[in-house]
Amino acid sequence: LEQDIDDLQRVIDLVKRGQFPRADGNRIGALGGSYSGLHVLRLAIRDPDAIQAALLLGPPTDAFELRRQYEAGTFLPPFGLDQAL
Repeated sequence: LEQDIDDLQRVIDLVKRGQFPRADGNRIGALGGSYSGLHVLRLAIRDPDAIQAALLLGPPTDAFELRRQYEAGTFLPPFGLDQAL
């Protein structure tokens, strides 16, 4: 995961140096979902000034708690996922 975060940091550095046409290096946001949400979250923790906004779609969850609920018979899939599956 840390090598991926290093890559993200390099891209952000390029944006801030004006290497991406029409990109505003002063207003950088990151979007992540599920596994890539870990990347965005880790980047924000590692370097709080790297991005100004983060949007996590299906962010990381407590898998141990989900398993406990499943085994207890109290698990309810979020967002109607049970119907989608």
